[in-house]
Formats: sequence, structure tokens, C-alpha cells
Amino acid sequence: MNSPLTSEALFFSREIKTRNDFHISSTTLIITFSVLVTALYNQTLWFHLFDRMEPISIRGVAFFVGLFSLIVTPIYLLLFVFCGKYLLKPLMMILLIISCGISWFNKLGVIIDENMIRNIVETSRYEAAELVNISMLLYIFFLGVAPCILIYKLRINYDSDPAALAQRSAILIALFLVVGILIISNFKYVSYFGRENRDLRVFINPLYAILSLQKYTRSTFAEDSLFVVIGNDAHRTFRPPKKTVGIFVVGETARADHFLLNGYTKNTTPNLSRKNIINFSNVTSCGTSTAYSVPCMFSFFDADSYSPGAAQNQSNLLDVVQKAGIKTVWRDNNSSCKGVCERIETLNFRSDIDEHSQYFNNGEYVDEILLADLESYIDETQSDVLIVLHQLGSHGPAYHKRYPAKFSTFTPECKSNSPHTCSNEQVNNSYDNTILYTDYFLSKTIELLEKNTGKYQSFMMYSSDHGESLGENGVYLHGLPRSIAPKSQTHVPLIVWLSDKFSKGGGIDYDALKTCQTRPLSHDNLVHSLLSLFNVETDLRDKNLDIFSSACNAELQD
Repeated sequence: MNSPLTSEALFFSREIKTRNDFHISSTTLIITFSVLVTALYNQTLWFHLFDRMEPISIRGVAFFVGLFSLIVTPIYLLLFVFCGKYLLKPLMMILLIISCGISWFNKLGVIIDENMIRNIVETSRYEAAELVNISMLLYIFFLGVAPCILIYKLRINYDSDPAALAQRSAILIALFLVVGILIISNFKYVSYFGRENRDLRVFINPLYAILSLQKYTRSTFAEDSLFVVIGNDAHRTFRPPKKTVGIFVVGETARADHFLLNGYTKNTTPNLSRKNIINFSNVTSCGTSTAYSVPCMFSFFDADSYSPGAAQNQSNLLDVVQKAGIKTVWRDNNSSCKGVCERIETLNFRSDIDEHSQYFNNGEYVDEILLADLESYIDETQSDVLIVLHQLGSHGPAYHKRYPAKFSTFTPECKSNSPHTCSNEQVNNSYDNTILYTDYFLSKTIELLEKNTGKYQSFMMYSSDHGESLGENGVYLHGLPRSIAPKSQTHVPLIVWLSDKFSKGGGIDYDALKTCQTRPLSHDNLVHSLLSLFNVETDLRDKNLDIFSSACNAELQD
């Protein structure tokens, strides 16, 4: 996807001459600005719109003009209200930069909605830096910075007399009339097309992002700050004679259909394929971004009732497990735990990186750092323990940085943080190498537990927070609203390994459980299944969502 850097970049210079003796009225400027922003920074919207509309017809043209005017109107209204001498230029420049940035990400298939804004706010500077590339910088310079410079140099007549106010008001009324007349006169077409293509609203730039920011602000700051403690009734129904060690690996950006275990054509899981694991192949994520999905994975809300604000103000699985007397630890090689680990022991390796470490690679740690000294830590822990390992996994767009050089098995690779500039083969190869390394990391985790079966009984569970788009239909990365997200962003892996002592001691029929591997599951099942593995009983636990329950086995055997 190449950035348009020629005619569009100079749109203001074509409309406005900036000679020292030239002045432009504020009225002319704001209507020109509103029209051009609507036309030039909504390219993704227009592309999808024209692709779905019927061949040129009077109804189709009327719908397009009505929609175009509908976007122009609020932009014009905003500038109308703030057209004072010291407000207009800064506001226009802010809108330009915002619209330009949104336009860039929309072209990649990334939507700036409430959840993506949350993700942006919680993104570390390392993750943000990976999103910056030469194509993005050129795009923002020519379509954002350059027009801002032109606006700064403009000599504007800030008309404040009644005649100028009447003129601006007349334009605003005319816009409302155009929108109203075209919608009412073409209502049958508008209602049908709008109902069938509601997903296109997310590409309306910058209005959708502004509304999403308002929703994010309201949900973040308007939530009741009173923390609700739940799960006080949590207790162990059975304590095995040996210590129980559970490791839950939170994956990052891993899509299930790129695992050989799930039928992928490349051998991306050679190590796991040799392990006695249970691979659940039909699992749906709670969301499509880390900031949304990770708290959801550990909350007691289901995907339909979950909200980040509500989950933040309520006990999660880790709190309840700890309440039941099980030591709970979070080890992180990602940006953060997104608030999940605030009340438990936490170690974030990215907070203090040692460039001389054997795990240092391409400016960061590879995921094996999560296993460093873990065996001795477990030995020193006397009680049962749940350890959460938060991977960097397959985090994009710089997939090539996620694995050591020896895992460059699939070539040629995309060694760029601009996947849209690489071929589909290169992007997929780099991404598949990240899955290959995750396969190695998970097998090393299992081997750590296997060699200590004489000391304790153990289990490992792994699931990713969300998936990833790799250029299918021109969409890259992740973060689309779940309602319109492709399956590649929501179909995630779920893998379980149980030690022999654990499965026998816990009464889990491994062979019978394997009959559940194709059962439709989701992140909703995680908390209830983890409680089951530790024999924790609480009113919060829903046995129907426990993947280890006998009901699951019986259901698929009947």
C-alpha cells in the first residue's frame, strides 16, 4: 500500500495562495478545509463505499453526496464555533495531524475506536517506536505537517461583522438542508445500505475517532472508583499430597490457524507436536487488542458483559486464587499486565534490560527470559503456586525482532516494521518464525515441569490474547472492532499440558478430554478452568465453563 505523496500533499497550495499581500476570509477557509479533509483523509471509507455500492445511479450518487455532506457538516460546525483569531489555526492544525494519522492506520486496516485508544494509552514507548517507519513519516509530513505549515503562514481575515456571521450561518444551514433533503428523499436506499454496511462507520475520519475518544474518557473517568472485592468464599476442596505448580502462559498476537497443530501447512509447531498435549482448536478471543483482552482473560465477566472499566474495579482470577491460599506470581516480557497483576507479586523484565544478557536480541529480551531462574524460584516456594508468563510472542509489526536468528527457518523474511511494504510471503514467513519460537518456548516450559515431576505435580496452559491480520484483504495488525474483525484476529490457540501425577491425582481423563479438542470455546472458559485445576471452589465458578469438567467429556462422547 503505497502512500499518496504527490497531488494530495499540496492540496492547500492549490486552493490558497500565500503571497504576503493575499488574505483569505475565515469563512472561505473553514468550508474549504472541511471539504478537503473529508475528501482526502477518508480514502479508506470511499474505497470501501465505492466497492460496495451498485453501479453508478442517481440513488447511489445522492447517497454519496449526502454522506459526504454529513461528514463535512460537523467539521465545519466545530470550526464555525472556534473560528476566533487565536483558536482557528491551532484547531485546524490539530485536526489535520489527527486526521492524517488516522488515515494512515485506516489504510492498514487498523481502526481507532475506544479499545484502540485504550491500547494506545497503555502502549510502551518501545511498542510505539515500532509503529513508526519511513512510509508513515513521509505520509504524515506531506499530508499533515506540510499543510500545517501552509495554514500557519496564511493571512486570515477573521470576519466578525454581522454579514460574515450570517454568511457562515447560511452555509451551515445549507449543509443541514442538503443532508436532510438527500436522506429523506432517498430514505429507502439510505436505510437499506446503512443497515447492511454499518461497519463502514468506523472509517469516518476524524469523527469516529473523536466520538471514540469521548467514550474512552467517559468510561475511564466516570466509572465508580470503588473497588469491589469478590470471591471471599474461595477455598480448596482438595489438597494433593505434593505441591501443585501451574504455569499459565499468556501469548501475544498468536493466531491459531498458523499452528501446524491446527492444520497449517508449515511445520510451525514441531516440538509441541511431540508432546502429550491437549490442543483446543476452536477458541475465540475476548477482544482484538492486548489492553482489552488481557484483563478480560482474567475477569469473571463474560465477553458480552465485560468492560475494561468494570474489570479494573473488581477482583480478578489472580486475586481469588491468592485468596484461596495459592501463591500467585506474574512474570512479564511485554509492556505490562494491563492492571491484572496489581495486587500480586510481579516481575517485569522489560523494566531493566541488560544488553549483555544471553536473552538480549534486537534491542529487547526474547521470551526465554521468562524461564530464567524459574526452576530455582519454584523450588524455593513452599506452597502451591500459579505462575503467569506474559510473552512478547508474535507482537507486530516488527515480527523479525521476536525470535533469535537461529529460528529464521521460513524465508525470505520481512525485516521491516512496515509489513505492507513486504510481500505476503515475506510477512507470513516472519510471522511464522515467531510461532516457531513460541513452540520452542512452550516446549521448554513443559520440559522444565517434566523433569521435576518427582518434586511436584504440575500443569501448563497457554492461550493468546488475540490474533493478527497479515495483509488479507489489505488488513494488517489487529484491533478491529470485534463485530467486524476477521477470524484471523479472534481465532486463538489454547494448549494444555498436564503431568501424569496431576491428571491422575485430579481425576482428569486425558484421553477422554481429547475428545473435547474441537469443542467451541472462548476466553470465558479460562478462569473457571484454572480454578478447577487448583480445586478452588467459589460461587464465582461456573462448572459449565470448566473445560476439565466431566460434562465436557460426556457431551462429546454421547
